[in-house]
Amino acid sequence: HNELLCEFRNRSLKKFPKSEECRIFLAAGDGFFRCIDAADGRVIWKFLCNFVGSSSPAFSDNIFYLGAYDGNLYAVDIDGRLKWKFLTHNRIAPSPLVTGNSIYFGSSDHNIYAIDKTRNLE
Repeated sequence: HNELLCEFRNRSLKKFPKSEECRIFLAAGDGFFRCIDAADGRVIWKFLCNFVGSSSPAFSDNIFYLGAYDGNLYAVDIDGRLKWKFLTHNRIAPSPLVTGNSIYFGSSDHNIYAIDKTRNLE
Protein backbone atom coordinates (compact mmCIF):
# COMPACT_ATOMS: atom_id res chain seq x y z
CA HIS A 1 0.00 0.00 0.00
CA ASN A 2 2.80 2.47 0.79
CA GLU A 3 4.48 1.80 -2.56
CA LEU A 4 1.35 2.76 -4.46
CA LEU A 5 1.08 6.02 -2.51
CA CYS A 6 4.72 6.86 -3.26
CA GLU A 7 4.27 6.14 -6.97
CA PHE A 8 1.23 8.40 -7.09
CA ARG A 9 3.04 11.25 -5.34
CA ASN A 10 5.86 11.11 -7.87
CA ARG A 11 3.63 11.24 -10.94
CA SER A 12 3.73 14.27 -13.19
CA LEU A 13 0.95 16.02 -15.08
CA LYS A 14 3.00 15.22 -18.19
CA LYS A 15 1.93 11.57 -17.81
CA PHE A 16 -1.83 12.33 -17.55
CA PRO A 17 -3.97 11.62 -20.63
CA LYS A 18 -4.19 14.80 -22.71
CA SER A 19 -7.47 16.50 -23.44
CA GLU A 20 -8.09 19.97 -24.82
CA GLU A 21 -9.66 22.40 -22.38
CA CYS A 22 -9.37 19.86 -19.53
CA ARG A 23 -9.00 21.52 -16.12
CA ILE A 24 -8.26 20.23 -12.65
CA PHE A 25 -9.77 22.02 -9.65
CA LEU A 26 -8.25 21.51 -6.24
CA ALA A 27 -8.28 23.04 -2.79
CA ALA A 28 -5.07 22.78 -0.79
CA GLY A 29 -3.78 23.27 2.71
CA ASP A 30 -1.93 26.43 1.67
CA GLY A 31 -5.28 28.26 1.56
CA PHE A 32 -5.76 28.41 -2.19
CA PHE A 33 -8.39 26.87 -4.46
CA ARG A 34 -6.77 26.43 -7.87
CA CYS A 35 -7.74 25.76 -11.45
CA ILE A 36 -4.95 23.93 -13.29
CA ASP A 37 -4.56 23.22 -16.99
CA ALA A 38 -4.32 19.43 -17.26
CA ALA A 39 -2.28 19.60 -20.48
CA ASP A 40 0.69 21.52 -19.11
CA GLY A 41 0.16 21.89 -15.35
CA ARG A 42 0.03 25.68 -15.36
CA VAL A 43 -2.18 27.45 -12.85
CA ILE A 44 -5.01 29.20 -14.72
CA TRP A 45 -6.29 30.97 -11.61
CA LYS A 46 -6.19 30.68 -7.84
CA PHE A 47 -8.55 31.94 -5.17
CA LEU A 48 -7.53 32.51 -1.53
CA CYS A 49 -10.10 30.83 0.72
CA ASN A 50 -8.02 30.15 3.83
CA PHE A 51 -7.33 26.56 4.89
CA VAL A 52 -9.92 24.21 3.40
CA GLY A 53 -9.01 21.30 5.68
CA SER A 54 -10.96 18.12 5.16
CA SER A 55 -13.80 19.75 3.22
CA SER A 56 -14.11 18.86 -0.45
CA PRO A 57 -15.83 21.43 -2.65
CA ALA A 58 -19.35 20.78 -3.90
CA PHE A 59 -20.11 21.79 -7.50
CA SER A 60 -23.46 22.84 -8.95
CA ASP A 61 -24.46 25.09 -11.86
CA ASN A 62 -20.84 26.19 -12.52
CA ILE A 63 -20.31 27.26 -8.90
CA PHE A 64 -17.97 25.62 -6.38
CA TYR A 65 -19.00 25.69 -2.70
CA LEU A 66 -16.05 25.43 -0.30
CA GLY A 67 -16.07 25.30 3.46
CA ALA A 68 -12.97 26.80 5.11
CA TYR A 69 -11.31 26.95 8.50
CA ASP A 70 -11.94 30.70 8.65
CA GLY A 71 -15.64 29.85 9.16
CA ASN A 72 -16.76 30.89 5.69
CA LEU A 73 -18.61 28.94 3.06
CA TYR A 74 -17.35 30.36 -0.24
CA ALA A 75 -19.22 30.31 -3.56
CA VAL A 76 -16.62 30.59 -6.35
CA ASP A 77 -17.53 30.51 -10.03
CA ILE A 78 -15.80 28.45 -12.71
CA ASP A 79 -13.55 31.44 -13.53
CA GLY A 80 -12.29 31.84 -9.95
CA ARG A 81 -14.45 34.82 -8.99
CA LEU A 82 -16.11 35.06 -5.58
CA LYS A 83 -19.89 35.08 -5.96
CA TRP A 84 -20.63 35.28 -2.22
CA LYS A 85 -19.54 33.98 1.16
CA PHE A 86 -21.42 33.02 4.31
CA LEU A 87 -19.75 33.34 7.72
CA THR A 88 -20.39 30.88 10.55
CA HIS A 89 -18.96 31.12 14.08
CA ASN A 90 -16.25 28.49 13.64
CA ARG A 91 -14.42 26.45 11.02
CA ILE A 92 -16.21 24.34 8.41
CA ALA A 93 -14.62 20.91 8.19
CA PRO A 94 -17.25 18.68 6.52
CA SER A 95 -18.01 18.95 2.81
CA PRO A 96 -21.14 20.85 1.79
CA LEU A 97 -24.06 19.08 0.12
CA VAL A 98 -25.99 20.81 -2.67
CA THR A 99 -29.50 19.70 -3.55
CA GLY A 100 -31.98 21.81 -5.49
CA ASN A 101 -31.44 25.43 -4.45
CA SER A 102 -30.16 24.52 -0.97
CA ILE A 103 -26.67 24.01 0.43
CA TYR A 104 -26.35 22.01 3.64
CA PHE A 105 -23.18 22.03 5.73
CA GLY A 106 -22.01 21.77 9.29
CA SER A 107 -19.68 24.00 11.26
CA SER A 108 -17.57 23.49 14.37
CA ASP A 109 -19.88 26.03 16.01
CA HIS A 110 -22.24 23.04 16.59
CA ASN A 111 -24.74 24.14 13.95
CA ILE A 112 -25.97 22.65 10.69
CA TYR A 113 -26.80 25.26 8.09
CA ALA A 114 -29.19 25.23 5.14
CA ILE A 115 -28.80 28.26 2.90
CA ASP A 116 -30.11 29.30 -0.50
CA LYS A 117 -27.43 28.81 -3.14
CA THR A 118 -28.84 31.66 -5.23
CA ARG A 119 -28.05 34.29 -2.59
CA ASN A 120 -25.96 37.20 -3.79
CA LEU A 121 -23.90 38.89 -1.09
CA GLU A 122 -21.14 40.51 -3.18
